[in-house]
Amino acid sequence: MTDPPHHLLVVPPAAYPALIALVVIFGLYMAWEGWRWFAGNKAQLTPGQFRRRMFAGVLLEVDLILWLLADPLMLERPVRERLLYVMAATLFVLIPMLLAVREAAFVMRQYARWRGELARNLGDRDRSEP
Repeated sequence: MTDPPHHLLVVPPAAYPALIALVVIFGLYMAWEGWRWFAGNKAQLTPGQFRRRMFAGVLLEVDLILWLLADPLMLERPVRERLLYVMAATLFVLIPMLLAVREAAFVMRQYARWRGELARNLGDRDRSEP
């Protein structure tokens, strides 16, 4: 059996090593985040932050796997179906991006709250000392 012509492929053959490496890297990072969470949460993440990070990581893993499976699943399919598959896989990566923006806004609000509490505590300490 011969290889299909390159113009029929969704993903160029040279992209497969990069996609596999990204799947492994994201998987290892998610395992590390989980290990840090269960080992004592030294980063002081809230449960919501941990869930959002893990959910975004899983979505990125699924998206990378969708790209890895694009050619095996779509090679014999009509062009219209291949295009829909690629568009869905491309749009799917937007969800983790939106989650990252929400996470950044949450961290900024959390930082502002902690900073305000610190300033109040310093002011209270200064007033209580004669």
